[in-house]
Amino acid sequence: MNAHLLLQAIADASLETLFTALLLGALFGLMAGVWLLLAPAHFFATTAGWNRWFSMRPWLKFLETPYYVERFVYRYHRLSGGLLLLAAAWVFVYFWVLYDRERVLQRLVLTNGGIWALDGSVLILRIGSLAIAAVGLLVWLRPSLLKSPESRVNRWVSTRRWLRPLEINRPLTDSYAQRQPRLAGLIMVILSL
Repeated sequence: MNAHLLLQAIADASLETLFTALLLGALFGLMAGVWLLLAPAHFFATTAGWNRWFSMRPWLKFLETPYYVERFVYRYHRLSGGLLLLAAAWVFVYFWVLYDRERVLQRLVLTNGGIWALDGSVLILRIGSLAIAAVGLLVWLRPSLLKSPESRVNRWVSTRRWLRPLEINRPLTDSYAQRQPRLAGLIMVILSL
């Protein structure tokens, strides 16, 4: 199986999954809308325990916890610098020496935009290998030269603070549906269809 067929299979499976999820959501919306139209009191009595607010913030906290490795890098700077130099050498040899653009283009069926993206990615990896080698050499020989730039750029930016407004429960739709259940059910039925 070549890469084009694999990418096509992934795209097809993704579209089928998206279609199935949307179809199931529409079916559940249709059932809830009809239920609201026919028996709103029974609907609210049955679903009263279901209406709970779940915050993702506690579950995502471990992703927001910074893990500092500077102490290890500075203590074992020869090992860290050597590993960075080995990684840079591998990337350098692969993308500067062994990379065969024509063979890759034969395996991947790409449009002009895809070829442009492929060439740009290879260029970034080539330049990145040189940058990794420079940082590895600095870490290996004189890690103290990196402390000043590292203190300026090594700041933690929390996305949880930016997502906090999305975590606020706004029960406006719930109160509207409880005040006008049949209209809410009709809207749900129309949108589901």
